[in-house]
Amino acid sequence: TDQGLATAIQAQMQGAKTVVVMAVENDGMQMQQEAAVKGAKALGMEVLGELAFQPEQTSYRSVVSQAQALKPDALLIFCAAEDGGTLVKNAAEMGMSSIIVGATDWLFVEFPQTATMDALKKHKYVAAVGFTYQEGPAWDFYKTAWEKSEYASLNDASNSYTLQYYDLLNVTALAIEKAGGTDVTKWVDAMKSVTDPTNTKKVYTYEEGVTALRNGEDIDYDGVTGTFNYTDTGVVGGLYGVFQWTDAETLDRASVIEGQTILDLSSKIK
Repeated sequence: TDQGLATAIQAQMQGAKTVVVMAVENDGMQMQQEAAVKGAKALGMEVLGELAFQPEQTSYRSVVSQAQALKPDALLIFCAAEDGGTLVKNAAEMGMSSIIVGATDWLFVEFPQTATMDALKKHKYVAAVGFTYQEGPAWDFYKTAWEKSEYASLNDASNSYTLQYYDLLNVTALAIEKAGGTDVTKWVDAMKSVTDPTNTKKVYTYEEGVTALRNGEDIDYDGVTGTFNYTDTGVVGGLYGVFQWTDAETLDRASVIEGQTILDLSSKIK
C-alpha cells in the first residue's frame, strides 16, 4: 500500500491536481489503488474516477477511453509490466498526453518494450516508483557482491525486489541470532532490536552484525534500503525511488522519496 501512496506523492510533485486511479482486479493491486485514492485526497488532489480492469487483455482501449473522458491531469496505474506498457501505448495512440505513474512492476524491461519508447515520449511524464537503495557502505558491499555473483545477468543490482528481500533476510537472520533461536515468538520481537537507530553500533552487512551481536553489542542494521522506520503497528518505511526508462533497456533513478514522507502521509489517512 505504501507504493500507492508514493504514486500519489509523485503525481502531485509533477503538478497534478486531478487523477484517475486504475488497477487490475487482484487483491494486491486493489489495495494499492485504495491507498492511492486515499493518499491523493489527503494531498488535496481530486480523484475523478477509480477504474478496475481484467489482467492480460490484448487491448485496454475501453478502460483507457473511460479515463480519457474524465480528462485527468494524471493516471495512477497498478498492474504488471506488460499490462502497463499496453495501457500507456494505447493511451498515446488515442491522443492522450498525461502524467502517468506506476509502481514496482513497471521496473521490469517488459514495460518499456511493450509500451515502446515512442509512446512513452508522447506523454508529459511517465515514471514508476519502487523501493530503492541508500548510498553508503551497505549499498557498496551489496552492489559489488551482486555484480560478481552468478545472478548478475538476471537484473541490475538496484532492482527493487532483490533489495527488499536482501534486507529482509539479513534482518531476519540477525533477529534470530539476537533471540538465540528460531522460536518465532522471540525473534519477531528482536527485528526492531537489531534495527534500532538508538543503538550506537551501526552495521551494514550480516557479517558485521552477527559478529557484533556475538560480542554482546546492541546493533543498528542500516541496510541497502536505508534506515528501518516502523509505524506503531510494525509497518516498515523505506526509501522510494522514482524511475524513468531512458530507452528500452536503461532505467534511470530520477529522484528519491524519503520513507518518512510515506509514513507521514500514511498516518494522515488511518
